Amino acid sequence: MGSLISPQTTFAKKPEQIEDFYLQINLFGAPSRWQYDLPITPFDGDKLKENGHVITSLNIRDDQVTSSYKTNKINGINLPPLWSEKLDILGKSTSQSIIYNNMLTIRGCDMAIDGHEINSRKLVNPFGTGNSLTGHISNMSKAPYPAIQLLGKASPLSTAPGAFHSTLGINPINIAYNESYGKSILSFGKYEKYLQIEDRILNILEGRESKNRKSVTKLLKKNLDEIFDFYENRVKSYEKIIKANTKFSKEFKNIPGYQFKRKASDYETDSIRSMLGEFYIDGYFLCGENLTDMAKDLDYSDLAKRFAISETIIKYELSSSCLMMVNPVEGLNIKGAYLEDDLHIEKSSGLIVPKKGVKPRTIKRDFTFDPHDIGLITETIMNDQFYRCFQSCLLEFVQTLKKQGKFDNTLIHITSEFDRTPRLDLSGSDHGWQGHTSTFITGKISGSYVTGNIYVDNPRKDALHFGNGTWGAAAPNKELQNRHMSYRNIVSTICNFLNIKSITPSDMALISIKNDKKVNLLLGDAKNV
Repeated sequence: MGSLISPQTTFAKKPEQIEDFYLQINLFGAPSRWQYDLPITPFDGDKLKENGHVITSLNIRDDQVTSSYKTNKINGINLPPLWSEKLDILGKSTSQSIIYNNMLTIRGCDMAIDGHEINSRKLVNPFGTGNSLTGHISNMSKAPYPAIQLLGKASPLSTAPGAFHSTLGINPINIAYNESYGKSILSFGKYEKYLQIEDRILNILEGRESKNRKSVTKLLKKNLDEIFDFYENRVKSYEKIIKANTKFSKEFKNIPGYQFKRKASDYETDSIRSMLGEFYIDGYFLCGENLTDMAKDLDYSDLAKRFAISETIIKYELSSSCLMMVNPVEGLNIKGAYLEDDLHIEKSSGLIVPKKGVKPRTIKRDFTFDPHDIGLITETIMNDQFYRCFQSCLLEFVQTLKKQGKFDNTLIHITSEFDRTPRLDLSGSDHGWQGHTSTFITGKISGSYVTGNIYVDNPRKDALHFGNGTWGAAAPNKELQNRHMSYRNIVSTICNFLNIKSITPSDMALISIKNDKKVNLLLGDAKNV
């Protein structure tokens, strides 16, 4: 974890070699993705049972919230509005066609069990034993460092990084989360303690398999100062890109908080929380004049570093796989907040108002990716900003890979433990483990594709919420003998993309790729049933 190569690494004879690079971008915490890459109604005529929480458009007037699920047609697929916007990439207005012209989204996967940690680990090791997906890749890697993991704030042992396993005894390079984590892998020419790096590596490799000794020696011949300088320059570029795109779409500008105009008699509940669910966040109700002000001066620099180091790994062919754990955003500064106990139902008017003498508070909160107690408004406007920043980095990342001629040999996988099932009172969303979405971006395919069936309204008896409409709950597929899609099917699909044997061979891949890079969807187009 402090060294470039772990002393415990075992170099054994590799059964075959992998030519491609796999990047898993892991959004641990499972944020809602219907504003981003989970198309709820991808095709015209798809059935939809609306839920006020599954939205892409929001308007508030006189405390009445008008929301809807709007889309724009792109490459024949109805995608959230974000995808049709041009983003500012280093001063140039850039179309997102750079991404969606080479994109496959798989939705409607049943993760079979609830839980963040167990499902996070499943994303790299679907069985929990034997080779993990990243371990399987490392066994075939000819790169100096077969697997690299960019750790997040969550415990690495209990989440996806801890599920790495190689039957050849290879260990991943774990880069801990801290302010200068890039230096732990890239800065060896800059710091005195690394001046003897060549001797240290040769000692580690003494007596080990010669092919790996040659690959590390080859890396040592590279200018490590050049690598580090490239990384630092790319961090600056990504920070500029994020700064230019840290804004809100026109759908989410000037969103007011609760202005004390709702009557309790309009609701069939005695719970103020349920009456004001849209304005709820972690025990408070938001009553400020413009709720988007909470997102001023947020720090997205960690996101810039993670994209920069991933790009550096690919450019200099340091590894065959990278697991990028993405951290949520900290430091929302919220003015005009009231506790539930600060409010009451005024007898004379029936309005929900502050108790006499109670003043609004200023609170600080983090925008978690696990928004159980983050209501509709905060979740929607913060997702809008986060995904805009994330997408701008991804756009530059893909654009750079294309310029370097590396896009055809790179598979980018955006994923999380599961989707979200929204509450009916709009006060938050819960674990939607009966649904999961994985999006793939690669030069191996041409076009935009969505596959996987979801329920219009989840009928399962073990559903967490009933009657909450269309959100992504997995529905059966006749091509899978009327079973729900399993994550093991997605793993076989990943192995198919990478041209390697599947670690889940009993579970069919969901695609085949034709010579012209067109994708044959073995389940057909996505359906709402």
